[in-house]
Amino acid sequence: MNRYSDLLRIAVIVMFAAAATLPLRADPALDKLVADGKYKEAIDYADEKLPAPQRDASVWVQLGRANEGLDMPEKALACYLVGWRMNADDYQALFGAARIYNKLGQPDNAANMAKKALDRNFTAEASWEYARACIALSRPVEAKAALEKVIASDSTNAIANKELGNIYFAESDWQKALPLLKKTFAIKPDGDMAYKIGKTYVGSSGVSDSAIAYLKEAVTRGGAPTAAGVELARAYYEQGNLSAAAVQYLKLPGGEMNAMDFFRAAVACEKSNNPQAAQTAYDKAVSLFGADKSKEALLAREKAGRSLMGKNAFSAAAAHF
Repeated sequence: MNRYSDLLRIAVIVMFAAAATLPLRADPALDKLVADGKYKEAIDYADEKLPAPQRDASVWVQLGRANEGLDMPEKALACYLVGWRMNADDYQALFGAARIYNKLGQPDNAANMAKKALDRNFTAEASWEYARACIALSRPVEAKAALEKVIASDSTNAIANKELGNIYFAESDWQKALPLLKKTFAIKPDGDMAYKIGKTYVGSSGVSDSAIAYLKEAVTRGGAPTAAGVELARAYYEQGNLSAAAVQYLKLPGGEMNAMDFFRAAVACEKSNNPQAAQTAYDKAVSLFGADKSKEALLAREKAGRSLMGKNAFSAAAAHF
């Protein structure tokens, strides 16, 4: 066990032992000091006026808030846990513990405490702590439900908008993802978010000027650069802008392109009077199509075969026909 764990365990044991069988006493003066942000004064006041035998769960919660305000999360957590041990139904103690566990990078504990808090009071703030823990634990289904609760209560929560938008994006739920991702981009524009918005536009309504604008922004800003470049080339091709598609495809590393990408690149280069690049792309498309019998695969084989015939490589050309 590390030093932090030892200290926390000892603190909890000592405080719980002192408080377990003692009379209850909330204190308005302590409440006001904490509410006014006078955290050091609050702790000093409690040390002088509220010895452990006179503290109830609400006092421990307030001391947790005071220590949290002084950036002493381990002491804050110990206080919240003592409050919870004294009153297992105390929402504020559970919520405070969940918040600190998330801050300390302990999502398992955070999720457990946040779930207990939600069982007592289903609030947006507790939902957010539960969502944060679930995101860290790679539990998107549970995170989504919690984030939806947060957004329903506070649509301006920037982090919740981003995380929920990312979950919808991963699920290809384009209609729900788009407004959340756009809100996030408006607050903090970056290439990765521009790429997701562009791809979402394509998924929700097909290629549009908006899709291309965001994909170009993604390429410019360097967000998911290769994926954004591929999507941009595809979008130009689908829009019928073959000259732009040819230029964009020729910028891409071939390893990120599939058979259809090479076929589209070949068509675009052919229409843009770049026969050498077109033939290279057709040849690569053929190698990736394999036994595919689609019309694009058959056309690529025909182009590759005709090229070989032009070089008098008739046996090699026959294989394509």
